[in-house]
Amino acid sequence: MFRSAEADPSVLFVGIDANPKPLQKISIKAERALAKRGSVNAIYVQSAAEDLPEELNNTADEIVINFPWGSLLGLTINAEPAFLASLARILKIHGSLAITTAIDPIRDAEELKRLGIKTSEHGDLLSAMVPRYSASGLVFADTRKPAPNEYLVGTTWERKLRSSAGREPVCLRFRKSR
Repeated sequence: MFRSAEADPSVLFVGIDANPKPLQKISIKAERALAKRGSVNAIYVQSAAEDLPEELNNTADEIVINFPWGSLLGLTINAEPAFLASLARILKIHGSLAITTAIDPIRDAEELKRLGIKTSEHGDLLSAMVPRYSASGLVFADTRKPAPNEYLVGTTWERKLRSSAGREPVCLRFRKSR
């Protein structure tokens, strides 16, 4: 996210993670950028995705979830109501939600089972997700294969995608309808 913020200084980026550890290093980087440039357009919030701070209500034009894993993958794919309500609450009306995943049905079988995700085919996942997202006011817009420059941004997922022929990224997009 920090690279995206540097590339587009006209947008405020908010990174959210329930785990404070990953936020420490990037927060230091943001402080250095602030000291160097006098401004920074990236802030970081420690919060569970299903209980986002009320200060963020109706502030987001776009929410991007790239390659969720662990509990975030479970919340996203299983379309947990509290999670969806939290996302819908912070999005502005007509705001967009983009979720990019790259599930490998063989390599990820154990994690999918642990999270209670019954299928790993994107079409099956989408047909199960859409009604729940819609009930939360997040209407399905489209699905597409993202270009590598959209997700290959120096992350651990970049390394996994480069070395895993079975991982095909797909981006699911939703729009807040109410």
